[in-house]
Amino acid sequence: GGFPVDVRRPAIATLRHGLHLLQNQQTLVIFPEGDIFREKQVQRLKPGLARLALQAEQSTPNLGVKVLPIYLDYDSPRPSLGSSVEVRIGQPLAVEHYLSSGSAKRQAMQLTADLKQALDSLTMTKQPLELAA
Repeated sequence: GGFPVDVRRPAIATLRHGLHLLQNQQTLVIFPEGDIFREKQVQRLKPGLARLALQAEQSTPNLGVKVLPIYLDYDSPRPSLGSSVEVRIGQPLAVEHYLSSGSAKRQAMQLTADLKQALDSLTMTKQPLELAA
């Protein structure tokens, strides 16, 4: 299931729900740009994803939270029913590696920067489709 987030004023209950999902080893999908953009380039990322992932990892040692960079490349700036999309998946970022990067703010900034770099590299890479036999 999904739940909406007001990116301008996220409710504490929404953040707690996301944290609860991560602490219980559930999958949480977050679009870190905070909006839908028509350009085929990664926009400035919001730090909320990194803060949430770091908080979950800190509150539950050895939880193993990972951030998986995913880039969606639609065939049209305004996709509609029947449009095609290419999904590009990068290497997971292990959140535990950021816990020793100084202050909580510094940790979130570094994780966000690394995620941005990973997403940027996915915009330029056409990945061949590999299917398991």
